[in-house]
Amino acid sequence: MARAGVPAVHFFRPSLLTGSRSEFRLGEKAAIGVMRVLNHALLGPLRRYRSIPAGTVARAMLAAAQDDRTGVFVHSSEELFTMAESFVRP
Repeated sequence: MARAGVPAVHFFRPSLLTGSRSEFRLGEKAAIGVMRVLNHALLGPLRRYRSIPAGTVARAMLAAAQDDRTGVFVHSSEELFTMAESFVRP
């Protein structure tokens, strides 16, 4: 990627995405309902399995775009929450 002139590549690995969607998916709705209850019980290393709002992932992506570091980065679901909080609107 560096030879192609791309200074940084970010891979985002969110857990179950929550939020509004135009189509209805029964399995997804059921999983979101279960995760609402389980999210609070997922502690320690299990935190990475907590559901995450799509808007939080979007803010994390914007924060990554503001990052001046070069290299390849893989962002876990848990890290996306922290990144989203650090996003500063230009």
